[in-house]
Amino acid sequence: MKKDFNESTIKRYEELLERSRRQGIYTYTPFHSTLGASLAFKVAQEEELKLFGGMDNCERVVIRFGCEKNMGYTEDFPISLLHIIPKSEKYAEKLEHRDYLGALMNLGIERDRIGDIIINEKDAFIFVLEDIADFLARSLDTIRHTSVKCEIIYEIPKDILKEEKEEEYSLTSLRIDALLSKIYKISREDAKNLVAKEAVFVNGRPLSKPEYEPKEGEIIIARTLGRFTYLGKQRENKKGKNVILIKR
Repeated sequence: MKKDFNESTIKRYEELLERSRRQGIYTYTPFHSTLGASLAFKVAQEEELKLFGGMDNCERVVIRFGCEKNMGYTEDFPISLLHIIPKSEKYAEKLEHRDYLGALMNLGIERDRIGDIIINEKDAFIFVLEDIADFLARSLDTIRHTSVKCEIIYEIPKDILKEEKEEEYSLTSLRIDALLSKIYKISREDAKNLVAKEAVFVNGRPLSKPEYEPKEGEIIIARTLGRFTYLGKQRENKKGKNVILIKR
């Protein structure tokens, strides 16, 4: 099943890339997981790809094919943001990720039309493909037993998002396997195995070499472990070790 998924996904990516090159336009996929999106790097050059989920650090992303330099222009991703609010806070249930997702899919929406779901205390923010946003804003009125309002907005209020924290680590080596070992408290060998299994991604691109040294600003994702932004080497400490900074 996984092999069939990979083959069909890669074939679709090849079609979108070829159409982008032939017609000189940007082409877009639906939402994909990090793993699914990483397959795009098998068919296109990095400058022909951009991954975005509606805001930075999204788990699910849309892939855009097309080189900005060659195109000579850029354009927004076809992603809209929904804000879902209970009509009466007093009678609102505590809703979970699966409740919101289930309500959308009960309206006939496929999973790949839906991006990240960000839940606040009583409300939620959901990234969806632009072409279904109006339909959902009109149609989504109940989640479980809670009556809700659904509206299209332009950005998530900053006070809703969890604040990212900066962390310092001291490393002898700046290699990705040493970095993962230190941050996630796993052995160096386990870190190398993660890379070998292509379970580590840099800006959505799967890594295959444990000696890779991240660059400032790159987003690192290690499957099952987490994600962080690498902010680069800051200095050397008195013992001659590299002091690096990350944000997560």
